[in-house]
Amino acid sequence: MIVEKRTARRVTLTGTTLVIPGSGGRALTAVVTNVSATGAGLRVPEAIPPNEPVSVTMAFLDHAGTPTQEKLAGMVAWMAPSPKGFLIGITWDQTIDPETHPALAAYVDPGPPARSARPDRAAPPRRRAARGRQ
Repeated sequence: MIVEKRTARRVTLTGTTLVIPGSGGRALTAVVTNVSATGAGLRVPEAIPPNEPVSVTMAFLDHAGTPTQEKLAGMVAWMAPSPKGFLIGITWDQTIDPETHPALAAYVDPGPPARSARPDRAAPPRRRAARGRQ
């Protein structure tokens, strides 16, 4: 049985992602499998070993449809072979938040749903049905 250890919400993000190993290797184009406030899962064409620092640049459309780029620093936590290269897990050096990475934060931590500002749109209170004695 697999135990889920992640505490942050993961989302799929479509766009172009570049990964640059800290050891000075060349930039690799990656496919994002998932991203969260604390890390990401990527598919890369070449191996990047665990404990390797990386710079990740994600290019994607924000919620308004505007092309956006955000750059993050992280560390490769794990690597596994894949039919199309390698899967890697990255842990971000800093948690994604609205101040440092506003467009990504809107995806990974959208916050509570907006409430209606109009009181007449609020749902009426539910009443419990009276129970009859038998």
